[in-house]
Amino acid sequence: MNQRNCKLPALIAITALIATNAIADEAGMLWRVAGESNSVYLLGSVHMLRESDFPLPGDIEAAYEDAEVLVMELDMDDLDPLAVQGLFFTHGTLPADQTLASLLGPELWSEAHTAAGRLGLDLGMLNRIKPWWAAITIVQLQLAKLGFNPELGLEGYFATRATGDDKPIEGLETAAYQIGLFDAMAMDRQVEMLMKSLDDATTLEQDMGELLAAWRGGHTDKLAQLQSETFREFPALYDSLIKTRNENWVAGLAGLLDDEQDYLVVVGALHLVGEDSVPAGLAKLGYEVSRQ
Repeated sequence: MNQRNCKLPALIAITALIATNAIADEAGMLWRVAGESNSVYLLGSVHMLRESDFPLPGDIEAAYEDAEVLVMELDMDDLDPLAVQGLFFTHGTLPADQTLASLLGPELWSEAHTAAGRLGLDLGMLNRIKPWWAAITIVQLQLAKLGFNPELGLEGYFATRATGDDKPIEGLETAAYQIGLFDAMAMDRQVEMLMKSLDDATTLEQDMGELLAAWRGGHTDKLAQLQSETFREFPALYDSLIKTRNENWVAGLAGLLDDEQDYLVVVGALHLVGEDSVPAGLAKLGYEVSRQ
């Protein structure tokens, strides 16, 4: 298999993360699910954006205006950053008798240390944390170098809007649950995730350009293809990060479709593409699902 086809850092950014401004004929990543007397809009999110990526396409803004309630993966207005950081330290720190270097072994540690050095990173600063947290940290640092900011991602953007508009914000999951998904990975899989992130980070700017162009243009087939190529190496991670969560969300969102209020549901874009997607799951339950 061509390893370069597996753009793990970019897909992490677009799923636990727009190169140009909107144009008139973009399809976008927005769906409407028709309830008996309301609408639930599903918006595929990019978790980190740049200032140049705004304004957002008009259909996204229209869906936000129509919705009385904003739903995201996490309840952003009640999220305590210090508590989340504490969860990372609790679940992501290695035991006292272990380091990342000892876990990887001399040969793999040397390879990882050299790869990190090419990115301008000192891997020794991550020596006390588990490989999954190290991988996520490396991705976040590289994205920040490219100007991507979580406060400019769709979640941050809409959380700020909703707070100012006194619009309720609800969450589908907790931070503890999301962190637990990574921490539950087998250690050898975590190590593979770290090494893949280091390898792919060298072309992250190009890869993000591809992914975000597909997101902006609503090219669901392209996103589904990239999803399949990447998670082919990590099937257990696909089941926990994508498939199981989608099934849980479909069950919860079905309850919102027997309501009088309209909802805008913002989740990572990769949850809305492929055969296991949220729109596909709701359609199987008999709901009318349409692209906007």
